[in-house]
Amino acid sequence: MEKRKLFSLTWSLVIIFTLVAFFTVSANQALASSEKPIELSFASHVPPKAAPYHAAFLPWAKEIEKRSNGRVKIKFYLSQTLYLVKSTYAGAHVLTDLYKKFPEMRAEVKDVHLLHLWTTMPYELHTVKKPIYKLEDIKGMKLATQPGAITVLEAAGAVPVTMPGPKIYTTVEKGVADGSALAWGAFKAYKLVEITKYHTNVHLAALPYCTIMNKNKWNSLPKDVQKVITDVTNEMMPDKLCAAVTAEGVKGRKSVLERKQEIYDMPPKERARWVATAQPAQDKWVKSMEAKGLPGRAVLDEAIKLMKAYK
Repeated sequence: MEKRKLFSLTWSLVIIFTLVAFFTVSANQALASSEKPIELSFASHVPPKAAPYHAAFLPWAKEIEKRSNGRVKIKFYLSQTLYLVKSTYAGAHVLTDLYKKFPEMRAEVKDVHLLHLWTTMPYELHTVKKPIYKLEDIKGMKLATQPGAITVLEAAGAVPVTMPGPKIYTTVEKGVADGSALAWGAFKAYKLVEITKYHTNVHLAALPYCTIMNKNKWNSLPKDVQKVITDVTNEMMPDKLCAAVTAEGVKGRKSVLERKQEIYDMPPKERARWVATAQPAQDKWVKSMEAKGLPGRAVLDEAIKLMKAYK
């Protein structure tokens, strides 16, 4: 359905341009005996040592198991074994507010049960041999990244080399790419500090995510179990997850400083040049959405307004 593109691109346009990806929560076949626990499978692209897992999703799962008196067990499949795929607080709340305001966005997830929304930290640049200080420096550079960063990197003149996160290390290590474009948390999780030397904070984009559950399975759960999952999620997410992602990013920067590698914070005037490169893509997106009868301009304007408010 073409209308699904509204949600998938709106948030990305605010933080220059990116792509929605999904965490998924699906369910194993119902067990024959009602006395046995309900086992839910949780698939995620993050590796086991990453903060989003051990500092947010795992405590969330344990709390659900605790409050359900052991009736619900959540089994994790990490590093894409089942699913291929600055502070994050503002991003998560902007995305949530947009979702609440625009029914076109809510319609995109009508076939699943949405638990919560969140975002990564902004994507930064991490290179091996050549530092990036200005827009001209990135021209023609091959940067290993995930699909969500394609448009912003191409607009800046780079050559994105896209792949699942776990493959970025070997791609950079073998020289297939000149470096990577990743948020500091992912940079830390994938151990890129071992093979990169120069780091530029330009805040290219932040990837939006959502935690969703198979709707048929959700509807089959007892009402009290649904309440437990909803209550725990509302109490812990997205703030706990945002805190974990932000803390992982801090550790990523610290690991670089400990190795005496260079971190360059892009000056506002220079960064404005990078932001301007995305304008044509934003205009094109708004035009295509409006042509489909979707409120592209209204969504984009509201997103920009919310970003300023939360900042």
